[in-house]
Amino acid sequence: MAGGGFNESSTILSRHLLDKVIMIGIPSSGSMRDGTVESIFNTLRGGFTCPTILKIRSSPYIEYNQMCLVKLARENKATHLMLIETDNVFPPWAIEQLVDDDLMVVGASYNFKTLHPPDSKKEGVAPLVKLWNEDGTPRNITMEEFPSSLFKAYSIPVGFILVDMKVFDLISYPYFMNVWEGEGFKGGDVYFCENVRKAGIDVWCDPNVLVGHVGSYTY
Repeated sequence: MAGGGFNESSTILSRHLLDKVIMIGIPSSGSMRDGTVESIFNTLRGGFTCPTILKIRSSPYIEYNQMCLVKLARENKATHLMLIETDNVFPPWAIEQLVDDDLMVVGASYNFKTLHPPDSKKEGVAPLVKLWNEDGTPRNITMEEFPSSLFKAYSIPVGFILVDMKVFDLISYPYFMNVWEGEGFKGGDVYFCENVRKAGIDVWCDPNVLVGHVGSYTY
């Protein structure tokens, strides 16, 4: 994934930020990685150029938590919902960069928690972003073909995604859901992004926002 021209001391000021209220929503199953807590703290400590709200929704059901966070964002009159899952780490400027992109749906890529890409025998990290096959079906992107600038995607992971609240007026409930289709499985991120694109809204990935996906390893 390409690095960008940003660092932790970057200051991002934009006219795009002035009319937005961001709710950071964290769907939790009851635990959070230390690095995620530190990332959120460092982000909020740095401050934003737009009002920011933090809400955590906890239950064993992540997709249900995500939908509850949409409701909370409406109740708090947020213009945007920033979903962050409890196993992601990111630099302090990451959220504001997505806000500054000024898009209806935009997020960052991060990798599967595996060194074995789901559709390849080649070992190595595998981004969760999907592009299109020639027949319009989704396919996993490789590190070698990963763009270096903002690009449209078939789907992006919803563990670090900024959504304009108007989107939820254009797609049907439930917004997030894991689906079995025959013998195939469609995760909540693909389900959400497919419905967004059916509503005529593009899904964007910003490769300059670097997010880590924290897993466990047995030594």
